[in-house]
Amino acid sequence: MATLYSNFRRYLPLTFEMMKRGLEIDEEVEGRLGEVVREAEVVLQKHLDSLAGSPINVNSAPQVHALLYGRLGLPKQHNRGGKRDEDGHLPVSAGEDAITTLMIKEEAGSEVHQILEGILLVRRARKLLSSYIGLEREGGVVRYTITPLATETFRFTSGKSAFGLGANMQTIPKPMRAMFPVPPGRLFLQPDLSQAEARIDYLLVYMLTQDQWILDKARLRPDEYDQHTE
Repeated sequence: MATLYSNFRRYLPLTFEMMKRGLEIDEEVEGRLGEVVREAEVVLQKHLDSLAGSPINVNSAPQVHALLYGRLGLPKQHNRGGKRDEDGHLPVSAGEDAITTLMIKEEAGSEVHQILEGILLVRRARKLLSSYIGLEREGGVVRYTITPLATETFRFTSGKSAFGLGANMQTIPKPMRAMFPVPPGRLFLQPDLSQAEARIDYLLVYMLTQDQWILDKARLRPDEYDQHTE
C-alpha cells in the first residue's frame, strides 16, 4: 500500500502539468473532419430512410422500437440492467447491444441486417459530431482531467474539466485524433494494447519458466496471433 501511495504522489506533478497545458485543436482539420462526418451522416440517413420505407429518427426510442419490434417483427431485446415494471418485465431496448445482438441473428447483407447496421452507423456519426466536433475551449485549448490510479486495477482515468469543459481524452475515436496537433518538441504515442492481458500472463509465465516460446508468444503482433482462437 505504501508503494501505491508513493506512485500516486509521483504521478501527480505529471498529471497537473497535463491538465494545465491542455490540448490545442487544429481548427482547419476540425472543420474538414466535421464536413466529412456531416456528409456521411446525411448519406447514411437517406439510405436508412429508404430501407425503412419512411424517415426514422435513430435517437427516438419509440420510433426505433416501432420499426424493429413492430414493422419488422424482430424478437424484443431487453435492458437487463433496467428497472422492472409492475408486472416484473424488463424495459425493451434498442440500444447498441440490443441491435448488435439482432444483427448476429440476421444474414449479412439482408435488408433487415442493413437497417440494423444503418441505425448504428447514423448514431455513431451523430455521436462524433455532438461529442467531438466543436469541443468547448478554455484559454484556446481543450481542458480535461487526468486522475492517476483511479480504478480497481490502478489505471488512469480521464474526463471533463472541473468546469464541465472538454472530454474524456482517453476515448477520442481514431478519426478525430487528427485534429490534435503534436506540440513542438513532443511526441504522441499510441501503445498497442491488443490482447494486453494475455501478453502480461505470458510474461509472468516466462518469468517463472524462462521458456523462450512463451516470451515469443508475448511479442507476436496482433495479426500474427489471436489468443481467442487457441
